[in-house]
Amino acid sequence: MGGPSGGPEPARGDAGPLAVSSLRASAWFLLPMLGLVTAAVSLLLYEFLKNPVTPGVDPGHWLSIAYSYVGIPTAADPSDRPLFYSPLLFPFLGGLVVLTGSPTESTTIFAAALLATFGLTVVHLARRFLLSGPLQVLLVGLVLFAGTTYRMMFWGGYPNFLGFIMMNEAMIFFLLYVRGRKTSDAALFFGFTGLTYLAHDLTFFVLLAVLAFATGFLLLFEKISLRFFVDRRTLAGGAGLIGLVGGFTLLTRHLGISHASYFFGNPSAYRVDEVGEIFIPLGQSPMYLPPGPPVILGPISAVLILLAVPVFALLVLAAARLRWAERVDARILVAVGWLSAATSIPAVGYLARVQTDYPRFLFFIPLPLTLVLVVGLERLALRPLLGLRRPSVVLSEPYTPYVDHRFTSLLHRRTVREPLALAVTLLVVFLVFATVTWPLAQRSAGNYSRVAHDAAFMQACAWIE
Repeated sequence: MGGPSGGPEPARGDAGPLAVSSLRASAWFLLPMLGLVTAAVSLLLYEFLKNPVTPGVDPGHWLSIAYSYVGIPTAADPSDRPLFYSPLLFPFLGGLVVLTGSPTESTTIFAAALLATFGLTVVHLARRFLLSGPLQVLLVGLVLFAGTTYRMMFWGGYPNFLGFIMMNEAMIFFLLYVRGRKTSDAALFFGFTGLTYLAHDLTFFVLLAVLAFATGFLLLFEKISLRFFVDRRTLAGGAGLIGLVGGFTLLTRHLGISHASYFFGNPSAYRVDEVGEIFIPLGQSPMYLPPGPPVILGPISAVLILLAVPVFALLVLAAARLRWAERVDARILVAVGWLSAATSIPAVGYLARVQTDYPRFLFFIPLPLTLVLVVGLERLALRPLLGLRRPSVVLSEPYTPYVDHRFTSLLHRRTVREPLALAVTLLVVFLVFATVTWPLAQRSAGNYSRVAHDAAFMQACAWIE
């Protein structure tokens, strides 16, 4: 609902806009962030092009599905027919094959484009969630070079990455909508949420859980009221989203097309890939530490660890609110809700005896975990350095904050400190790249290329032809 004059609903104690104009990080910080995106894509292309075929088994399957969208003959496999998987990716991949005439070149180009676009959404995320330029660079570098996420490109997690892209943008515009109540932000939020459904249905399910947790935290800490849910924009967007999901479901049911099921689709999963194995990928695909042995826990221990995350976060936020109420704002609450959902879904699923391969849910954790750590560092530890004081009355966002008489001095100190902070940030990112990402890319390219047929196999095929 709007305010008394039809404008945004009062922010209910939220302490400030996403980026105060006088303290917003300089646009110059986009240069190192875009440089990190370029470095991540360049490394991917370097490793892909060293091999005769695109690494991974999954790209071949995605090509088969894509062929059915552009009229290229493909195997008579029910899973290759249109609309069996979420359809957003495949027309683009199929069109690229038509343009290039080469499946291998197409998958390589498509993988690079996905990683680049994902990187740009992380840049957007950093600019919207953080004020500090060096911390924006830190977030982008850590998310892009997290080994757990980066390795997905080598086994062919293209629909997953497309889902991540749409999910990131949905969360950005959700935050903007919560804080500003603009119709354009609401439209983009619900639009990207719908695109997430069409990109990857498991990611869509996780996104719905993330939104539920995020709105729960926002309600609990009084950043939104119940009126948020009956706002005409919320109702219209929700109705459109229900219409999209319901319409797609009815269409495919009418055509007799079943769907891939991520739940109850693996009868052995409850005993083989149970929740205690969710951290196994951290052995060969660690986030930020060098590789180590697989991490296997008992199911109860894993459930307790996963459920401890939202409980611990809630306690920290409650304690912080008692001392620094203005620092517990919508940004950190949305970030914590995102992480809490990512860790709670597999735990609750296991307790409900859902039979699925739980390690796949680990890949939803690195980004929100990094976001919470970096946003928490800025909001709860470094915010005094920004020189902001909470206004006596908060009417709506955006607003012009009161800045004390030391403001000029604080800006000067920030200008002096930022280059040093940026240097430290880039050093941290480089260490992650050198000790985790680069070695992992080399191993993964070799391992997954052998799975997809090695150079000797390709040479034999060329000789036969």
